[in-house]
Amino acid sequence: MHLDPMMPYAVGAILAILVLGLLLRSIKQPHVVGYLIAGIVLGPHGIALVQDEVTLGRLGAVG
Repeated sequence: MHLDPMMPYAVGAILAILVLGLLLRSIKQPHVVGYLIAGIVLGPHGIALVQDEVTLGRLGAVG
């Protein structure tokens, strides 16, 4: 079975967004704030989970 090399990044990003969304929901913050924080944390200036521009473009196309 062939696994797309972008799949672990996508799953990690989705899990991080869900966790941050639930965390911020408990302190009554809008979901948009969670999405922004997840983008900052996962992006090239945070923990750099996603660095490649092609991968960023593919993840952006999904949304």
